[in-house]
Amino acid sequence: MRDLETFGVFSPVMGTQKNIPSLLLSEAITPDNDKVVLIDGEIHRRPMREYYLTSQGSAVQTPDENPVMEIVSYIKESTDTEYLLVFTKKHIYLWNSAGGTLDSKYTATNDVAVWDYCFFNDQIVVTSDTNEPIIWDAAGNFTPINTYGAIVSVAAASTTVDADSNTDQKVLNVAATGDFAVGDVVVVDDGGDKEEVCKIASIDAGVSITMVDNLQYTHTGADTDEVAIATCITKAKFVTEYYRYLIIGYPYLDQDARWYPQGIYISKLGDETDFESASAIGYFGIGESGEIKGFGFYNNLLYIFKDKSRVQFYPVSGSEYFNYSEINDKFGLLATHSVVNDDKGNMYYLATDYTIKKEGFGTISQLIQTDILDEIEPDQLDKIRSAFVDDYKELMWALPVDSAENNYIICYKEGIWVLIKDVNITAFSDYYV
Repeated sequence: MRDLETFGVFSPVMGTQKNIPSLLLSEAITPDNDKVVLIDGEIHRRPMREYYLTSQGSAVQTPDENPVMEIVSYIKESTDTEYLLVFTKKHIYLWNSAGGTLDSKYTATNDVAVWDYCFFNDQIVVTSDTNEPIIWDAAGNFTPINTYGAIVSVAAASTTVDADSNTDQKVLNVAATGDFAVGDVVVVDDGGDKEEVCKIASIDAGVSITMVDNLQYTHTGADTDEVAIATCITKAKFVTEYYRYLIIGYPYLDQDARWYPQGIYISKLGDETDFESASAIGYFGIGESGEIKGFGFYNNLLYIFKDKSRVQFYPVSGSEYFNYSEINDKFGLLATHSVVNDDKGNMYYLATDYTIKKEGFGTISQLIQTDILDEIEPDQLDKIRSAFVDDYKELMWALPVDSAENNYIICYKEGIWVLIKDVNITAFSDYYV
């Protein structure tokens, strides 16, 4: 346990006394202290800020009237421009500071329970549990990776083009249709000069397949271009970047019609669109048991958290590129967005035993265990959020304590916990105004 400074209470009337009682600072500040902050060893009232996103002096409501789930500051390095993105269960909005509005950049097909994101190639890549992985480079709207999902494999050809099928039309004439189903993603002329990816909207048995979008090339009967079914990641729970590889975790594959809770897919170096070629690393099954719960970083290692363990993932020389070791300490990650690093690179997280741990050190939450952490609402774990606040050099977690909302913020600095009560914080972010 680290050394703690003592302090005394001195009376200006009685003069300096040598026998004044003193107490430890950790005993002076308890979780009952509300809305205070520790600065240079002194207790100060915490400044409570006004709304940042306002229009004509009033706080801006999300256009779909859903609560904010994530607030992301995306800085495009090539232009040194900052963008503020606001996520709800249905939309991703861009904050328009000039107009005081939230402008829609993406509409989810289905309501999202968990968003995840990372920055890659000066873009932001976003995954969710209900919609395809998407990407945005600050222009236009978010678009899916590879149009219909990230392609991870292409099967042997199912048929060939047997009659001319012209560009700017949706019908592709083929010799056979028996292997296809509506909704399949197919690759026409895989690896050829006229390669294109299409999605089947309808089938004329034995004659043709009609695509969702127009063909980009003319495929002639004489060329007999092959048509093959692709397997795509059509949704995924987690995403991160590691050594210039894009890593998608806990993917759902359309052709298998199931989730891979222990799986990750790794892209080609520096290419967020390629998970399938010989240059892409492809699939890794991670660990022996349990589901992936999220990613974190510590000591230059990628941590792949699971619900029963945590996995250290790291680069190796040779053709394998990466390897991993699983740490089985009988606990895993309880809340995906509880993982946070401080300014020294230390990593903290809320573990499945309902304690907050500092990786490489152990549990640090003993003082707030019974009254706070043990009272977290287990049905609301997806709402938990964390952040490191550089202004105060402190860690924060927003928690649903015996509540359906994040009504408590716990703050940790220099071994001391303080509390902000009776709030409703759904997201943290840095934004330079």
